[in-house]
Amino acid sequence: MMTPIHADGFEQVALCRDEETGLRSVVVIHDTTLGPALGGVRMHAYPDEDAAVVDGLWLAEAMTLKAAAAGLGLGGGWSIMIEAAELIVADTDPRRADAVAARHGARVVAPEAALAVACDVLAPCGLGSVVTDQTLPWLECRIIVGGANNVLATPAHAAMLQARGILYAPDFCVNAGDLIFLEEQLLGHDSAHAEARVRQVGVRVAEVLDRSRRTGVSTADAATELARARLRP
Repeated sequence: MMTPIHADGFEQVALCRDEETGLRSVVVIHDTTLGPALGGVRMHAYPDEDAAVVDGLWLAEAMTLKAAAAGLGLGGGWSIMIEAAELIVADTDPRRADAVAARHGARVVAPEAALAVACDVLAPCGLGSVVTDQTLPWLECRIIVGGANNVLATPAHAAMLQARGILYAPDFCVNAGDLIFLEEQLLGHDSAHAEARVRQVGVRVAEVLDRSRRTGVSTADAATELARARLRP
């Protein structure tokens, strides 16, 4: 749904809402006197929609002036993606949790309550054996992806998560960045080369998820199969 908004001096401003996904955005076209509007996209957790609109107006007008000053045949526009995500943190050390919450505007919950919090993504980044026979029924997340090793108490829990419709990104694929970076140091590569290789972690995880979907096996089994394929002579 697109709702027009009047703003003096602007050709078009609209607040957009996608009911299915909950996405909210602002589209602003400031001035097309010199040519089609060109701008960027900003994603930010604004306090409200009015703040997002104001930011979009300012950025779109700035693009008009930038293009005109550069002698370009372009106008100015901008798009705003309004992030409404809430960050929830838990730590065995309350001081660390409070420090992260203060820095990022997060909400703190007790570690023993964290697994039962309704959320999109659960990211275990401390101790392993997070998903057990006891904790699995508590989970209210859609995705599990974290930096901890051995997130699952047993490999069988991957299939249990799959049966519940919870997507599990295997931890030994997700958290491989440190191992990749270490090998890059041993090989004497520079930081740019190391970063490029570390960024391929996402590609590898996507391959695992795709293999799981195509074959019907759990994501943990798909990751293990890919790894063992390299180990076979």
